[in-house]
Amino acid sequence: MKDRGKVCILLSGFVGEYNDGFCYGIERQAEVLGYKTTVYSMLNFERLNTNDEECVFENIPFDQYDGVMFIERSFSAHKGVGRKIDGILKKYCKVPTMVLGQSDYFPDKISMNNEAEFEMITDHLIEEHGCKNLYFLGGLKEHNSKRIAGFLTSLSKHGI
Repeated sequence: MKDRGKVCILLSGFVGEYNDGFCYGIERQAEVLGYKTTVYSMLNFERLNTNDEECVFENIPFDQYDGVMFIERSFSAHKGVGRKIDGILKKYCKVPTMVLGQSDYFPDKISMNNEAEFEMITDHLIEEHGCKNLYFLGGLKEHNSKRIAGFLTSLSKHGI
């Protein structure tokens, strides 16, 4: 398969919560679609004090990537670090960025529980990338009704 581009993934340490699941899932799907991935992480060992190690994210050559996935949720034990990286992205990153979790700086973030935003991202996949065979993993059933509704609205709108 022809390489389609490169995606940068930012997350906290691999082990903890379900960070490794996010990362491996993204990498497997990217490989299927022909994208190369690079993961940037910091080993915080669940410490509350990171000694400002997150400054390493300022040195990422964002312009070499077609997009960035910031797994803000992986920094849940370090909310301040997530906000610092959010600021680094705003200052240094000019390529499309998707934030999984919350974002203080990106008004166009995709929320995990918003019907309109899931409709928007599904519209984008259909209209901009020509996707017609879409699968949806909505998470826990008790938390996914808005996400599924947005996904189905988009499919219906496009006759899929």
